[in-house]
Amino acid sequence: MERYEAYKDSGVEWIGEIPSHWDVHPLGAHSTMIVPMRDKPTRFDGDIPWIRIEDFDGKYIATSKSEQNVSDGLITEMNLKVYPIGTVLCSCSCNLGVCAIVKRPLCSNQTFIGCVPAEHELDSDFLFYLMISMDRRLNYLSSGTIQTYLSRHDFEHLAVQIPPIHEQGIIANYLDARTTEIDALVADCEREVGLLREYRKAVISEAVTKGLDPDAPLKDSGVEWIGEIPEGWLVHPSKTLFAEGKELRHPNDEQCAASQKYGIIPQAQYIALENQRMVAADKNLDAWKHVEPGDFVISLRSFQGGLELSSISGCVTWHYIVLKGSCLVESTYYKYLFKTQKYIESLQRTCTYIRDGQDLRYSNFVQVPLPLPPRKEQFAIGAYLDSKTAEIDSLIDAKQSMADKLREYRKSLISEAVTGKFKVPGV
Repeated sequence: MERYEAYKDSGVEWIGEIPSHWDVHPLGAHSTMIVPMRDKPTRFDGDIPWIRIEDFDGKYIATSKSEQNVSDGLITEMNLKVYPIGTVLCSCSCNLGVCAIVKRPLCSNQTFIGCVPAEHELDSDFLFYLMISMDRRLNYLSSGTIQTYLSRHDFEHLAVQIPPIHEQGIIANYLDARTTEIDALVADCEREVGLLREYRKAVISEAVTKGLDPDAPLKDSGVEWIGEIPEGWLVHPSKTLFAEGKELRHPNDEQCAASQKYGIIPQAQYIALENQRMVAADKNLDAWKHVEPGDFVISLRSFQGGLELSSISGCVTWHYIVLKGSCLVESTYYKYLFKTQKYIESLQRTCTYIRDGQDLRYSNFVQVPLPLPPRKEQFAIGAYLDSKTAEIDSLIDAKQSMADKLREYRKSLISEAVTGKFKVPGV
């Protein structure tokens, strides 16, 4: 991309060099700050939207998704602040860097500060891109103080680079066009990811209930959630296929976590993968339950995401239920069956009240009959789904990676345009 003819030191370390004809000033020198009242409206009976962080979705903001609106009378009565059209509304206490341009008069709580650009000095659209490019700086300022939010003073004294007003408009128009193109590409990637995920579910559901032979004669299973199954398959009560594991923790068992994302894995591995803290239990360890490879676990979130398969030896908390398959069971097949939406919904229906997975017991599990293909066919279905889902997951990862790279490119493009690292066409 073309660069400007000459650059100069901005005098601000984190801004760096800027085009020689640009200036650096405190944001307050070119805009007025509107700080809302802390009081929440006592009633919502007007037509002026009351905005919350949930209402931010894109460059502009004009309505409250909750349809909470205040009246002119209440604004006068409570001395509420109203943001005029063109205000750049910035989050100042959470999600720093989130902002939008006001398209109609609005009110909000103290989660936001409104920056009203000075006419002929600062363009609202340019300021919008400038502020979203400064999310790291805003978060640094917030974490570098004892404040839990950025104040009017912080925003007024925030050093910003200011091009000539006509150039601001050209830069903003360029970014409008380019970000629209990038957003469309991101949306395409996300749509394809969604379709691939639905396809993955359909492939699993079809294989675990219909088998791999599309020409196999079918029969009614007699169970609503299962539907038709191949003629050579059976339907069994769950308790004849899986017994409740009662074996307690072995002395050398490693503490394991149950995760919908990873299955049963060591807690240390889960912490490393998710970068989350987890306190190792040091009480009631004797009541923890031993698990072996091939066992299934009813965890605290099984009512949301199915049962978890263990591929390791270890122990799980006594809150969980361990299921041990009989000699008729090939665990890989049931790994996929237990994750289908229809099975999960059937499991949910065994409970009249579900707050968390602790409410699901072995007595719930045994209420849902299970299909039983021949053992050899179970193995073939499991192997097929291992291969097929890996293929689909690879495509999902590629599309998701592309979307993430496009988002990073979008962010970089905005940052470099508003700091003058390149000269946008038309300047």
